[in-house]
Amino acid sequence: MNFRSRGMKMKIIFLCVYFLGAYVCGPDNLPAQESLLIKTVNARSGAINSVAFSPDGKLIASGGLDNTVKIWRFEDNSLVATFEGHKNFVNSVAFSPDGKYLASASSDNTVKIWKIEDGSCVKTLKGHANYVWSAVFSPDGKQIVSGSDDGAVKIWRADSKTRPQTLKGYSSYIYSVAFSPDGKLVASGGAGNTIKIWNVKSGLCVRTLEGHNNYVNSAVFSPAGVYLASGSDDGAVKIWRIEDGLCVKTFAEHAKPVAAVSYSPDGAYVVSGSNDGTIKVWAVSQGASVRTLEGHRQFVKTVAVSPDGKYVVSGSFDKTMKIWLTPWEAERRDKEIENYSVHYNEGLRLLSSPATANLEKSVAEFKQALSYKRTEECEKKLNEAAAALDKKKEQTGKMIKTILTILVIVSALALLYLAVYGVKKKKRLRETLPGEMKRETLSGNYENAFKLYVQYKSIGGNM
Repeated sequence: MNFRSRGMKMKIIFLCVYFLGAYVCGPDNLPAQESLLIKTVNARSGAINSVAFSPDGKLIASGGLDNTVKIWRFEDNSLVATFEGHKNFVNSVAFSPDGKYLASASSDNTVKIWKIEDGSCVKTLKGHANYVWSAVFSPDGKQIVSGSDDGAVKIWRADSKTRPQTLKGYSSYIYSVAFSPDGKLVASGGAGNTIKIWNVKSGLCVRTLEGHNNYVNSAVFSPAGVYLASGSDDGAVKIWRIEDGLCVKTFAEHAKPVAAVSYSPDGAYVVSGSNDGTIKVWAVSQGASVRTLEGHRQFVKTVAVSPDGKYVVSGSFDKTMKIWLTPWEAERRDKEIENYSVHYNEGLRLLSSPATANLEKSVAEFKQALSYKRTEECEKKLNEAAAALDKKKEQTGKMIKTILTILVIVSALALLYLAVYGVKKKKRLRETLPGEMKRETLSGNYENAFKLYVQYKSIGGNM
């Protein structure tokens, strides 16, 4: 069978599965609760095969059955660009490390490189003989690796027209390729049920990871490059140690094939999307699922974790992208809300007290609450507390000023009193001392008479 006729048959089968999924997993089977769901984005024109975050997390790229690449602004989920040029399904999208370019792999047997700034196609990589399912940039952005139904893994120079390096070792379809974080290794998985690890420099397969019982649809290295996660048609997610190829964890809770896996930025979690319509979040160290995200009406074909680890975007055959909070980000926000409530309520309690110290503490508590969560209610109370504190300080200032004024007046009156009293006393002494001096002299008490005389002269007496 030649590739083109086989490709046409595969396309027909693919569409049949797609519409069957629409019937089996239709709206009537939508789970009642969309846990952690933030936003649902209608892709407008087809099922979604692949999604990717830009390195800065500001953009999301999607590719699917409408043969186009779409660029979405994450902040408001608006469509900002549509790249047209592929002649068949877009199976994979990936940003360059600097976020300036995007690689898309297609069932038209090509990989295209697009310039994000203006949407121009700067290069079309031709060389595969069948559908290209996956293409990603190397960590330095200088190379692109692609995997195809023709059984070849090709490594292309992104900035030149040189012939690609072809890694041969598969005799069947390749559905997923990935670079290691240091760019020295490439992983590929596909219809052979295995994952092969290739040395980029030598082009040799250095390890084969065996353990899945069906096609490997997705493979991705951990952020540190020590492990690799894979998802398979056997319904399992496996974690492999690169050093020796040992499968260290197997997660087997999905009811149907696993189409995509993605690591969290810290490597502590793996997110998987499945044909059972769910996304599961796995804690790698615990070896267990910590959350199941339900809401898609059909197969979940692709998942990606944002660079900051706060969000997951998923793409589905139901023609939607869904943006979710990651469980750990939701937990952090719950804790912030709890902390917010503690500080906000304490601020309210202190605000009810007229004491200046309590008003100062109230302002501090409201500011602390706002550091966890900004609400109009708390900002209003902060302004109220600040105004009350200013008024209290103004009243206290006026009171202190009044008290000081009273003290000045009292002091002046006291001084005036003492002055008047002193004048009267001197006048009285000037009138009485001469008689006392005469009595003391006649009595022979000359010493006392002399003392009285000195006192008399000190008050201005004149004899």
